[in-house]
Amino acid sequence: MPASYNPSGLPQAELAFVEAEGGYSKFAQIMGVFDETGRRVVGTDSWVKQDRWTKLYLEPGRYQFAVHCQMGTLYAAPSVTVELSAGAHYKVICRAMNNGAIYGAAEAQIKKVSP
Repeated sequence: MPASYNPSGLPQAELAFVEAEGGYSKFAQIMGVFDETGRRVVGTDSWVKQDRWTKLYLEPGRYQFAVHCQMGTLYAAPSVTVELSAGAHYKVICRAMNNGAIYGAAEAQIKKVSP
């Protein structure tokens, strides 16, 4: 079941839908979402229980996502900030980076899939 952040009680059609890329050896999971003030709106602060999501519904606005990226045996926990629009569908993807010194570091991107 997707998590949601909808304190205004908007209809689901007015929320942004965020979905993480999936796969066997390469996938993304959302570990937490923070609003513009840095307050966690999805997720838990517990070191013991660390939920992860692949689908979320959020009110339109600007959010920072904490993402778990797994690419084979490599993994990373990058963050990405994005402005979400009402009714739009977004996909969280992870991409391996090679900066000449480190291979396997990852960056997360959130791309708009549909209006």
